[in-house]
Order: sequence, then structure tokens, then C-alpha cells
Amino acid sequence: MAKPKGVIVAQFDWTFVKSVANPYGEGEVFDIWQWNLFKTKWTRLSNTACGYGELSDASRDAQKMSNDIQTMLDANRSIPPRP
Repeated sequence: MAKPKGVIVAQFDWTFVKSVANPYGEGEVFDIWQWNLFKTKWTRLSNTACGYGELSDASRDAQKMSNDIQTMLDANRSIPPRP
């Protein structure tokens, strides 16, 4: 049986939230996908593989992850201080 395709319901610079049908009941679950800088592809976060029950919770965490990635990238542009 083919796994149903999800629908992107929230997108940020480095992450997005995808909605999929709940395989164990009614409704939807929401998974966070993140741009993997090392593999250069989108990957679903394994620690959220069970999914979020609420879009607001998934969006909040995805936004924070996206901001953390951007902060890391910005910090890597500057020269580290000399010891």
C-alpha cells in the first residue's frame, strides 16, 4: 500500500510542516521537515516522526528550528575571535 502524500501547510526558510492523514484514526498529524545542510535535501525529523497533533505546535517548533539554523549560518559568516 502506498503511503499517502502529505500537504505542506506551513513553510519557513529552513523548515516546513507537512500534514498527513492519521494512520491510526481520524484527523491529521503534522510532521516537521528540515533542510539538511550536509545531504542538501529535505529530511523529516526523526524525533517528530510520530507527528504533532496540532498545527500550532508543529508550526511553533518548525519556526524555532528555522530561526536556529539561520542564526547558525549567520554566525558562521563572521570570523571567530582570536584567543
